[in-house]
Amino acid sequence: MPSRFRLQQVLNYRERVEGIAQQELATLEQQRQLALETLQLQEQQAVRQRTSLAALRTHGALDPPELERATAYLGSVRAAIEAQRERIAELEQHIALSRDALIEAARERRTLEQLKEREGEAAQLAEQRREARELDELVMQRAQRSRDAWEV
Repeated sequence: MPSRFRLQQVLNYRERVEGIAQQELATLEQQRQLALETLQLQEQQAVRQRTSLAALRTHGALDPPELERATAYLGSVRAAIEAQRERIAELEQHIALSRDALIEAARERRTLEQLKEREGEAAQLAEQRREARELDELVMQRAQRSRDAWEV
């Protein structure tokens, strides 16, 4: 008869906590990946804008208001790039914290699983001992009956 692990509900809870931690980490990593892709697009846009601005300056086809607008746009792209880099750094910190939480949740789950294994092994050993005692008792009863039969 298999015994029920006395902390099964706690183990189930720890498994759920670990699953949630895995989902949170995966979500943060997806957000970081999207942020990196956005940063790459912004940097490409800044390169295109600088190249375009340099070409207009070289050809002298740039009037002062247009130069001002192009420079302001380039400044806004640079600001967006800086904000995106800050966002990525923030995500990296959250990812590190989330990874630590996942490691801790996995450690707690493994600890309970090891306890469950040990309890299962102890229960199995106790069952084997009980069966051995019953078998010994049967053998002793048979031996007693055999002695009683010889004595008659």
